[in-house]
Amino acid sequence: MFNRMKTLVLLQLDNRYRYKSKRALIAKLAVKTGVFAVCTLVMFGVLYLLKYVVNLPVTKDFLLFVLALSQYVGIAVTTIGLKRALYDSNDNAILFAFPAKHSEVFYSKLAVFYIGEFSKSLFFLLPLFLVFGFLTPVSAWFFVNSALMIFVLPTLTVLIAALLCIPLMYLSKLFRRFPAVYAVLLVAVAVLLFAGLTSLLVKVPKPLRIVAVYNTIINGIVKVIVNSNRFALFYSFAADILFLKNVGLNWLFLLALSAALLVCNYFLARPLFFRMVASSSENAVEKKHRTDYKTKGEFGAFLFKELTLAKRNIGRVLNNYLLLFVMPFLMYSVNHIFGSIELSSRGNALVFGVNMLIGLAFVTASNSHTATALSEEGGEFVLLKTAPGRTYKIAFAKIVSNLVVSSAIIVVTSALMFAFGSLAAADAVFLVLCYLFVNVGHILWSLELDIKNPQLREFASTGHFQNNKNVSASIVFGLVTALLFGAVSAVLYFFMGVWSQMITLALALIFVAGRFYLFNLNMKCLFERIEF
Repeated sequence: MFNRMKTLVLLQLDNRYRYKSKRALIAKLAVKTGVFAVCTLVMFGVLYLLKYVVNLPVTKDFLLFVLALSQYVGIAVTTIGLKRALYDSNDNAILFAFPAKHSEVFYSKLAVFYIGEFSKSLFFLLPLFLVFGFLTPVSAWFFVNSALMIFVLPTLTVLIAALLCIPLMYLSKLFRRFPAVYAVLLVAVAVLLFAGLTSLLVKVPKPLRIVAVYNTIINGIVKVIVNSNRFALFYSFAADILFLKNVGLNWLFLLALSAALLVCNYFLARPLFFRMVASSSENAVEKKHRTDYKTKGEFGAFLFKELTLAKRNIGRVLNNYLLLFVMPFLMYSVNHIFGSIELSSRGNALVFGVNMLIGLAFVTASNSHTATALSEEGGEFVLLKTAPGRTYKIAFAKIVSNLVVSSAIIVVTSALMFAFGSLAAADAVFLVLCYLFVNVGHILWSLELDIKNPQLREFASTGHFQNNKNVSASIVFGLVTALLFGAVSAVLYFFMGVWSQMITLALALIFVAGRFYLFNLNMKCLFERIEF
């Protein structure tokens, strides 16, 4: 059984943990060690800043709050990923063809996600525990229990996510069949959030003197942390273990909870997984074409294909632009708060840079799905490559919908900022133009990443991506771009005033022109060389 499970896990991990030589393994370990050291230093800087500069109490309540919040986020992310791996993955048919039991296939998928969660814990929770123990007087047993928690907490995350996949799977089926329901639900949530946000921002005093109310703000944050910890559930037992409170009893409870979740997965999630994989949907298509196919132009044919695929999965399209939908709320909140403060010339420059930073961070992060636009062709890429069409038309058909939707949301966001008095008309127009130019450049950059390193085989075998390097690179490059533009625009605004807007806009134009040139160059050189 162990050998079969090991084989199944390695098959799903693919080449991520496969090394050609000991030298490659040592190099990889050295890189991981360096990343861990950087994460620890960053965590030290953050906690030191909070404790000694911000004067926020870094206590057990703070640790429990961060621990519970990180685990809830991990459960949400793992639930989405597990749902795809268990019920939507193309590799299920292949794995079930191996001489292995159905339970082994199911638990091998959980093991793959456990490895991923364990890796995340090493680079977040372990630095958090180490730095907290260094800055706060704790017992040596704190570090021993912390090391054990790194193994136990990912187990709880994966097992809970496997159970939550069941209702999520049925909800996704409902939304896929009735996409209008999903769209209406999102609009309703957006309206409620905007109404609630507005009611809170109205209570912000004008002018807002942060120094005068600083202690009130800190006390309010502490109160929020304490009240939020009421919903920490069993993670409060983990915090008690770290601080040596009923250690044996709390460890027994966590282990019993893990065993209970394992049993629930065995009797609930495992049979459903087998039933869903065993049932075929090849003959389940009920839609009929009621109109004749019409001849389209070369670019129109490729664009129609992309729009048809998007129409078949509206929920996924909406999820791709979720960050852009959140962007207006955050920008409105930030500018409303800044508008309540009497700002100096440095303050105005800071506000200018923050608007640039936040806006571009959200805009570029929402383009991460473009970094897999070509790879999502999977095995059908051969047909796309041999299609009688020009390469640039194939490529631009894949990004035109992203360009249109993201540009529309950017314009609407800036219009809202101007309508509610958060931004002046000139500033709103300037931000729109900068956002649009950088957005176009980053979209081209993201697709260029996919052209350079396509993951066609992974998508063809599984039907989804897990820890895709192109997506990670797209997000990192976008964040770096946002930081640079935010810093440069703030400095220029402080020293040059209004003229800084023209210079920043010129830099955005240079950025998009440079990215277009490099994208076109790489597409001409590499597109024809891509092989499945």
